[in-house]
This record gives sequence, structure tokens and C-alpha cells, in this order.
Amino acid sequence: MAQTIDATGLPDGVVRDIQRLVESVRQNLGRPAAAPAGAVPPDQWVAQFRAWAEGHPRRDIAIADDRDAIDAGCAK
Repeated sequence: MAQTIDATGLPDGVVRDIQRLVESVRQNLGRPAAAPAGAVPPDQWVAQFRAWAEGHPRRDIAIADDRDAIDAGCAK
């Protein structure tokens, strides 16, 4: 089914850009999205992140994050 788009009043350069965009979309329909150059697969990224995190010293600290502890630090 053919469809039209009203480009009345748009500069010629804009119309050409829209035509190129439509052609690009047509060419890429059904193709899986390409990963950006240098992208790391998700499982490898997770492994690298965990290795990075584990490379830092562990600090066992306790944080009082209950409502009363938070309110106690607020000026009244």
C-alpha cells in the first residue's frame, strides 16, 4: 500500500534528507541492530565489571538508612 507524506513548504534539502532517511529505513528493515564498534557482549561486560569491583578493597560499613535515622540528621 503506497503512502504519501505532505512535504509542502519544506526546503528541497530537507525533502532530500527525508527521502534518504526513508530509503535507509527500507534497507535496514528486518536487520538486527548492529552493536557499536568496540562494543563488548553483555556477559563479557558483566564479567569485566565484577572483576573491576572485586579489585577494590571491601569496606564493611553499616549505614543507618531507616526513617528515624534520616530524620534525626535534619534540622527542625
